[in-house]
Amino acid sequence: MKAFKFILLLFITSASLVFGQEKRYFFKYEYHPNSKYLIKYKTDMDGGYKFVGSKEVIDKIGMDGVKMTINSDIESTFSTQKKQDNKIPFVLEYTDYISEAEINGEKVNRKIPIQGVKLSGDIINGKKMEVKNVEGNIDEDTKKILIESIKQFSAIDTDFPKEGLKIGDSFDMVIPYKQSIPNAGDIEMKMNVKYKLLKVEK
Repeated sequence: MKAFKFILLLFITSASLVFGQEKRYFFKYEYHPNSKYLIKYKTDMDGGYKFVGSKEVIDKIGMDGVKMTINSDIESTFSTQKKQDNKIPFVLEYTDYISEAEINGEKVNRKIPIQGVKLSGDIINGKKMEVKNVEGNIDEDTKKILIESIKQFSAIDTDFPKEGLKIGDSFDMVIPYKQSIPNAGDIEMKMNVKYKLLKVEK
């Protein structure tokens, strides 16, 4: 009886150690050939920008800084084709892009007209995207901004924690970003981004 109790106690202790530990998830990302993805972004931002440059550039912009809050929902479909050498052809189509913003105290609620816009090109080494063609009813300035944004963000190498993440864990990254604004100049910034694992669905 004592031996049975001892074995049972060992089992209960072992079970507590195993089931008491939360599962860790290990992440890396890359795009696979012959695949389809549904991509959804939700952004809640409260911050601002301070513009630095010559008086001529500041005058063109019309202000020396911006205080803003932005809530946006972006939805797109992303499909890849058969791999060719180290390149994977892709097509990215925006299906929804809604932004609600308050800029310098003024509310700006608008639907940005890029629904239905398609971008095609190649993915290099599983991540970096090169846009070769843009289809849709957008002006040249918006087209240039889209192409440059995709190029820069696809080049970001998200440094996921090597020890993995449990539900509720978070980590921070500082992402440098540079954007050319037509008829104004270049804007450079560093974005402090926090990632948090909320849930894992199968």
